[in-house]
Amino acid sequence: MTAIKRNGKPDVKNNVNGSVNTNKKEIIVVGSGLAGMSAAIAAVEEGCHVTLLSRTLPERAQSVMAAGGINAAMDTKGQDDGPDQHAADTLAAGQYLADPQAVADLAAGAPDIIRWMERLGVLFSRDAQGRVDLRYFGGQKKMRTAYARSGIGRQLVTGLSQRLHQLEAAGCVTFIPDADFLAGVFDDGGRCGGCVFRRGPWGAPEVLPAQGVILAAGAPGQLFPKTTGAVTSSGQAAAALFRQGVAMANLEMIQYHPTTVDIPAKRLLISESARGEGGRLWVPRNGEPWYFMEDWYPERGNLMPRDVVSQSIWKVCHQYGLGLDGGEQVNLDVSFLPDAILEDNLAEILDLSRTYLNIDPKTRPIPVYPGIHYFMGGIWVDACHRTDRENLYAAGECACQYHGANRLGGNSTLGAIYGGRVAGTHAARYAGSGDPAAAAQAAARWLKKEATSGRPAAAPGAPDTRARVHAVMDRVMGIYREGPELEQGLAELMKLTERLGQPLDGPFGGPISGPTGPGWDARSWEDGTMALLAQGFVASALNRQESRGAHQRRDYPDKDPQWQAANVVRCNGRDLLFERMPVDGKRAGVEIPGSGAALKEEVKVQ
Repeated sequence: MTAIKRNGKPDVKNNVNGSVNTNKKEIIVVGSGLAGMSAAIAAVEEGCHVTLLSRTLPERAQSVMAAGGINAAMDTKGQDDGPDQHAADTLAAGQYLADPQAVADLAAGAPDIIRWMERLGVLFSRDAQGRVDLRYFGGQKKMRTAYARSGIGRQLVTGLSQRLHQLEAAGCVTFIPDADFLAGVFDDGGRCGGCVFRRGPWGAPEVLPAQGVILAAGAPGQLFPKTTGAVTSSGQAAAALFRQGVAMANLEMIQYHPTTVDIPAKRLLISESARGEGGRLWVPRNGEPWYFMEDWYPERGNLMPRDVVSQSIWKVCHQYGLGLDGGEQVNLDVSFLPDAILEDNLAEILDLSRTYLNIDPKTRPIPVYPGIHYFMGGIWVDACHRTDRENLYAAGECACQYHGANRLGGNSTLGAIYGGRVAGTHAARYAGSGDPAAAAQAAARWLKKEATSGRPAAAPGAPDTRARVHAVMDRVMGIYREGPELEQGLAELMKLTERLGQPLDGPFGGPISGPTGPGWDARSWEDGTMALLAQGFVASALNRQESRGAHQRRDYPDKDPQWQAANVVRCNGRDLLFERMPVDGKRAGVEIPGSGAALKEEVKVQ
């Protein structure tokens, strides 16, 4: 991988007056959740025109589902809190796998993000003095999670979408809904000059040139049969870039949220806010309630980091055999909490439990078990959210940045908004080297040639492809993993992509199977791309030979100091290439306000 040269110091402070410059550099943003909207707004306020591509409207993005809160060390509770302590808790929960400088920048910028959200009209819950209220969340020593009852996602999305629609009405943003990202467009030097996308499932591929592209397309949830995320969050956009050789990192780090329940089509999240307000986990033992988290971890009890709680529930059910009715559930009890807390701060949990489970949490516990919730790994980015391809950025859950081996509740919403602003600001100021018009013209010529060749660009796949990927991932990428199972799963996925006949060479400056032609099977092409990304996940878990945070190997049960490093993988033709990148902060980006330190002028992937 080549070095990326530094060329400036982005200021990601919020534009208080909302003014917009007139420079018309073109930036593409893929995704309309918190990260995508934040990136688009930041780029416009820096003077760019933004084309925003998304499968859904902002109001339908997965970000709407965020229930717990957003972290910021506002220090309004008399606990002597500060950004340094927020950063320390974040790094510790992530088992020191995240870039310390990037995390310091995130924590330092968090209070300004809350104040910006207030100016955009977000209605946070308030304390008796009228200040933004804060509560405890797992893995944090201080009360620093701002919330809006139990529906923070809707509030944050509404505030950002209103601003986005203002910019759209002013002609600064062109929004293309129901759009699928198919590929990045790269010139001969590997510089990104736009993307290929289609409008709707049957649309013809189109080439869109730009000086910079920001991917904020969310999680690859469709690699698994059921997650807590939106069913529209497939991860196809990131998978397509992975196929083109863009580096990914720490794909093995998948967060199992401790408290979920099974409903048709997905896992239903019971927010951490339940435990943040005092909810307790227990199972019957010898005729008495056993509050196992309080027994094993008396200092923080039910508010230990999510990986610890999930692993503890697994042990209670599988090692101790004490799951409810001998199965895979434990009790989450909030029945003893005051009605004022239940009806106000936990209103959404009451509603979901009554609607989907026919349970009233006021009178009986909620039976819960861990479910896949968040992907800490993703596209490798530096502290400026640049990928290893010039002019290509990533932010939000599709990127690997702030969370390391485990994410703190409340840091996902913060990381999406803050990271989106960093990406949008930097892309607006510094993206654009190379010739996007020439790259787009080359891509267009290739598309025209393929469309008239009559040659299928991808062999049709069997209809059970996605089900087979789901079966493998569900079996081998659980809370606890083992080498032989991972090896078998990887072999199955490799055979699956071979059966699909997906070639890995082609246009756009990198390997990709052609998304066009009369014989093109769109679903087969997407499934083959997703199956390749699944290989990256399983191979990454096999490559990291230790147990750390969300990645637990029975055959390597100890933490290895040599693996306090990013597990970087990229696709090179039909091979997956791995590199171990030390996490020491020295590779981080240019200085961002609040970081307190100027960083090196060069970033390398070693």
